[in-house]
Amino acid sequence: MENIDYIKSQEWQNLTLDEKNYARGLWGEFALNRALNAGLGAVRFGDHAEGHSVFLFDRIHVPTYNGGTTEIDSLLISQKGVFCFEVKSWGGEAVFGERNSDEWFTAKSNGRNPGVKSHRMKNPFGQNDYHARHLKNLLPQPVVEQALYGIVLLIDASPFGISPGRWAGAEIDGLFTDTDAIVKSINAAPYIMSGKRVYEISQALSKFPYGHEFRSLGSGIALPNF
Repeated sequence: MENIDYIKSQEWQNLTLDEKNYARGLWGEFALNRALNAGLGAVRFGDHAEGHSVFLFDRIHVPTYNGGTTEIDSLLISQKGVFCFEVKSWGGEAVFGERNSDEWFTAKSNGRNPGVKSHRMKNPFGQNDYHARHLKNLLPQPVVEQALYGIVLLIDASPFGISPGRWAGAEIDGLFTDTDAIVKSINAAPYIMSGKRVYEISQALSKFPYGHEFRSLGSGIALPNF
């Protein structure tokens, strides 16, 4: 969720495009993490593991086949399953794309129609699928087959020209435009794993780097409050 007062300030105007994109990314991820904490009781595994059964790994770096790593925006481990999140903060823009298309497009909305396609970017589901492929190597096979879910959050996308879950006329499972709907969906899901299995998976994942490293961008970057 964008800090409206901050983006109207001179300080914001003085930031580079890269710094603005970084700030928007943080706001989107923080909004999701706060919602998962408030609505599901999710906590970071390393900080508050004892007595909890819903764990959050934000910006976790998992190993890839070629010896590198890939960064997952947020990863939730709970008795409802393992949820891999790709978060995009495209404030005020209409979004066009299909589940398996290579690219998606955004366009500024004028309040009546979505306008002309103005920017292209990688399909966020493709990015999330890539993360999940490497994450599968770290999870028990029954979890991979029954309890691994990919979710894309387009936070602050324009309501004009789009309908949640529907893009180019095709319904896309796992696509959300607000955090409350994500929490509601997970809360409604059945229990799949035991608390013991959740703890074991979280403990195994905790050896990989996770958590935000912050650049100093001024007063408008708010730290997470949990």
